[in-house]
Amino acid sequence: MFPTLFRTAALGAVLLLSLPAAAGPGKSATVRYADLNLTSAAGKKTLERRIAHAAMTVCGGRPDYRDLTGARAHDR
Repeated sequence: MFPTLFRTAALGAVLLLSLPAAAGPGKSATVRYADLNLTSAAGKKTLERRIAHAAMTVCGGRPDYRDLTGARAHDR
């Protein structure tokens, strides 16, 4: 009973969390990692750099610190 309940709750959480992403088209980027050894520190660091680069490409850089509205939107 508990495994079924757990699976149902997990599926519900995934569906609930995916709703905002499915609400409309948005910017996206693909981060490839098949060439990396993620069990090594160097591989993990490379993946983190790729994710950061993709985020900067899609979301843009942090706005000027004087632009409070832009800074809040960026943080969200």
